[in-house]
Amino acid sequence: MRTITLFFPMILTFFLSPQAISAAEPAAPTVIVLSSGEPLLAGSVEAFVEKQLAKRGFKVVDESGIPGLRAWLDGRVSREEEERVLQALSERADHGLVIEATYLGERPLYYLYRSEPIFQARLKIRSLPFEAGGIPKALFDERIEFTHLSLDREIEKVLGRPLREIADDLAGRSQPTP
Repeated sequence: MRTITLFFPMILTFFLSPQAISAAEPAAPTVIVLSSGEPLLAGSVEAFVEKQLAKRGFKVVDESGIPGLRAWLDGRVSREEEERVLQALSERADHGLVIEATYLGERPLYYLYRSEPIFQARLKIRSLPFEAGGIPKALFDERIEFTHLSLDREIEKVLGRPLREIADDLAGRSQPTP
């Protein structure tokens, strides 16, 4: 009985050590989120998506420092340069998402004898396949209206559930919606 009492704390220490816990857990999937188009909307959506994916256990990778990335997002590169950019992206992350925000226009919003512009945009999110011959998959495509004050709230309202489904799909444990 004395032998069990001596070894029990050592066994607990081994199984509860940070090394044992990290060895038992699978590595967090990495994702890189890119955005293009209307700067205010694209940047805000990119920040929201990165924050939500990080909360769901993804390791979000920064895209800065990849040569030719901005030109590739704008569609101004040769086939060889596109392959170099995709290779650089695939070396940094397991998954990629591209956010495209297209400005559609604005209209006046009248309230309390005042007027404020309400902006309209098309928001698209597609997967970025890194495997050879992979085809981008459309994940989200919707029109959004927002003011400067309501932008964050509108992004959360429009992307809440679809982003959960996208994260489940990226993690490989896609669940049917009820």
